[in-house]
Amino acid sequence: MLTDTDSATLTLALRQASKNIMYTVANSGNYTVDNPDEAGLDNMTKTFIGIDAAIAVVLIAAELIVILRWRRKNAQKISVESKEK
Repeated sequence: MLTDTDSATLTLALRQASKNIMYTVANSGNYTVDNPDEAGLDNMTKTFIGIDAAIAVVLIAAELIVILRWRRKNAQKISVESKEK
């Protein structure tokens, strides 16, 4: 509940919040489309998302290979050390 509605700080904060909301709406790209039902991702954006997803899959696979090789190597060290003792 706001009690001091004439405060300069409150007025400044409300103006800044309103500006941020209007800036976000104006720059959202929805005003560049003639038919709002056709709004969506363009082909270039879809391509870049696909490329990013493919790179992520490759990096995750490479990381899994490295981790599995490291675990196998450590498992062999542990078995060799236990046989020596």
